[in-house]
Amino acid sequence: MAVGLQVVGLVLGVVSWCLQSSCTSSQVWKVRSQVESLTSSQWQFEGLWMSCAATSLGSLQCSRFKTVLGLPAHLQACRALMILSMLVSLASIIVSVLGLKCIKIGRTSEPTKDQIALSGGIMFILSGVFTLTAVSWYAARVINDFYDPLYGGVRQFSYNYSTTSRGHSIYRAAPASDSGSTKAYV
Repeated sequence: MAVGLQVVGLVLGVVSWCLQSSCTSSQVWKVRSQVESLTSSQWQFEGLWMSCAATSLGSLQCSRFKTVLGLPAHLQACRALMILSMLVSLASIIVSVLGLKCIKIGRTSEPTKDQIALSGGIMFILSGVFTLTAVSWYAARVINDFYDPLYGGVRQFSYNYSTTSRGHSIYRAAPASDSGSTKAYV
């Protein structure tokens, strides 16, 4: 029973390392979309390493971030946390394999093997905490940027307009000029 539980834990650890790797290299940490009409839409994807832009016509352009020092601090920290998470996870896979009861390397006693397996499990948990911290921090920054009135990025709002109340009005009439000019610029 204990050997089967250790093997299941190791397999879950390898799966988590694969998911961490795919999450780190993904370009969809932040997605912005603009729908102008039925035939023209634009999407912007941003990850830890590059940003991409796509259109509904099928064109896709990606560009890597040119410099590390010019990036925002939260992006640099998330990169570091994700890389650290993957390294700790890889080390915990190695430690956990050495701690399996079904692996016989040298003359290691059972209590020592249990301590090695426990340390591998603790390293897996630490790796998960690093990943959780990086993803939560990045998500908090995306939400903060969305609600920041001074943010210059792209936002998408939905307006509810009812005929009985003023509601949110997107277009407002320009005030009448005092000069009496009849020329209007549209």
